[in-house]
Formats: sequence, C-alpha cells, structure tokens
Amino acid sequence: MRTLDEYRAILTQWETVTQNKSHIAKNLGIPRGTVIDCIKKFESLENFDKYIAQRDELGLDNPVPNAMQEIEWRKAYAYLLGLYLGDGCIDKIKNKKRLYRLRIVQDKKYVGLIEECAKTMRIILPKNTVFFVNAPGCVDIVILSIHLPQIFPQHAGGVKHNRKITFEDWQWAIIDEFPLEVFRGLYHADGSRAQNIVKGTNYVRYIFTNKSVDILDLFKYVCDKIGVHWTTKKAHYKHQSYNVYISRREDIAYLDSVVGAKY
Repeated sequence: MRTLDEYRAILTQWETVTQNKSHIAKNLGIPRGTVIDCIKKFESLENFDKYIAQRDELGLDNPVPNAMQEIEWRKAYAYLLGLYLGDGCIDKIKNKKRLYRLRIVQDKKYVGLIEECAKTMRIILPKNTVFFVNAPGCVDIVILSIHLPQIFPQHAGGVKHNRKITFEDWQWAIIDEFPLEVFRGLYHADGSRAQNIVKGTNYVRYIFTNKSVDILDLFKYVCDKIGVHWTTKKAHYKHQSYNVYISRREDIAYLDSVVGAKY
C-alpha cells in the first residue's frame, strides 16, 4: 500500500515533468505498475484532491497522526485510555464491515464522571455522536467509529486480564506527557477513595483494583511519574494481589487536591 504523498508525487510528475511512466517510476523509486495504477485511477491532481476531500468528509483515514498535534486531544486521550483499560470494551458491530463500538461503563450515581467521559469522547472523535444506554445500576457511554482499533490498539477478543496489554510508542509518549490524566482515568474506572482503619483510627487511602498485571503495572508507573508512593499486599500462594494502595498522608492530600472523590 503506497502513501497518499507518493500518489501525489506521481501525479505531480505526470502533470508537470513527464508523461513517460517509466521515467516517473525511476525518478521516484516507485514500481512502474504502481505509477500506471495511480494515473489510471486518479488521472489528475484535481481528481486526487477531490478524493482526499471525500475521505476527510467521510472520516476514512486514521485520525491519530493529525490529532496527536493537538495538546487538548492528547490530554483527553490520556484520560480516556485509563477509562478504557479499566471499564471499557470495544466490539465490532454486527453486519457492519468496519464499524466498531466503544463502551465505557459507569455507575449511575456518578453523574459528573458520566458527563466527563462523554465530553472526552467528543474531543477524541469530534465528528461522531456519543449516546447513553441505561442498564441496572449503571450507564454505558457509547461511541461508534471505524477507527477505534487504531485509537486503542489494545483491542482484542476476550477479557483484558487474559491477554498481554502492551502500548505503542505514541501511546507511551502521551502517558509520559499526561500521567495524572491516565491516573484519573484508571481511578475513575477501577479505583476508590476509602477508609482504612488502623488501631481504631480511620485513615483515608486510595485503592486501585484490576486483575490485569499489565494494567496494574501501568497504574504503578503513572503513580511513580506523579510522585505518589504506592504499596501492594504480598501475594499468597496461587493468589495474585489485585490491589494497589496509596496511603501516605502527603500523597492523600495531593490526590485530594488534583483528583478527589468520585462525583
């Protein structure tokens, strides 16, 4: 599959330099068959530009490379990535060749988090519609797009904790740029701010729970990035510890100031 820039270069040479297809292939280092197919398909730069405009209007191209240039998009993505890894899933729409659905599940009582999730989805896919599906005790926040597998390459069949979760280089760049947003997304999905009773005294602590070792490791990573100390309980024989705890007073005070209780 040749790039759009290569097609444009072929047509530019065809219209302004030479109409010898072999010379164009040699000049650009592109197979002659590709040159012939390109010229046959588009005929002119004008037709090619119309094709590009149509693709943009229909949203057929992966939006990530262009969207990555916008800081608002990257920040929103960091938060939505955390939500997706915690309480989200992507599935293919039946009878639709390329269409996928992203669902984030949220407790109905967290009205603010439901709206924040929807707002974030609209930033990530501004041309798409967010809608809500009610279920007992919870709400599914849903958006459809053909691009979801490119936006969230962690998508695959089965539950997340039964498969390896790895991240693309561009995702790591966003995680490192906005670790607090990733923390917020993970916490709003699978975290809690709870009381911990020690010798009869109540202390607040933040807890993150997930069965995926890779997602737990990501949570620990962003904790380290924002300077928050975390602990885990020692795993028992044949039993993995699924909880990460944040208990130090200074860390609780910091998280209360930038994250706080769910709302």
